[in-house]
Amino acid sequence: MLVLSPSKLEKKQLYRIMTGVVAPRPIAFVTTKGKNGVVNAAPFSYFNMVTSKPPRVSIVVNHSPEGIKDTGRNIIETKQFVVNIVTEDILESVNECSRRLPPEESEIERTSLNLVDSLEIKVPQIKESQVRFECVLDARVPFESADMFIGEVVKIHIDPMIYNGDKVNVLALSPILRLDGNNYGKIGNVITLERPK
Repeated sequence: MLVLSPSKLEKKQLYRIMTGVVAPRPIAFVTTKGKNGVVNAAPFSYFNMVTSKPPRVSIVVNHSPEGIKDTGRNIIETKQFVVNIVTEDILESVNECSRRLPPEESEIERTSLNLVDSLEIKVPQIKESQVRFECVLDARVPFESADMFIGEVVKIHIDPMIYNGDKVNVLALSPILRLDGNNYGKIGNVITLERPK
């Protein structure tokens, strides 16, 4: 068994270990809106649920060499964002949105994706996404190289083809999962175990 000290490893080594082991990770395709009115869209795999009542989700936005990325800045300024869940049919467009662009240019314009208005917030959402969370900022946790944003979900948009009013059919949704490097995955074998009482 190797024993590694994070303080002695390069940033790239740590990134590869963490993203290779903490896998698969769900992907938040996040839309935000800048003060200039431009809609920013970017994928983040440092994403998870925090609480269910009220529902809260977290995303972590790593800093770029220039500082806080557009997504983080927009959330700080407007206190709003939308998490759009990624499925295979939109994966290539989502990947295109990981391109670095200046704040005055929207990533959406380089794709075939369409925006639709949200109901409670001013940030639009991705029409093609089967699940969308309208979020208002609940907390920001700044770190030296990233910011964690916790958002309270104020509206849930969900395709009735995957939700029957009781449970989500996760196999029908088939969300794309982030692995290491350029790799992605889908849900495969499902193991069902009853919890002990």
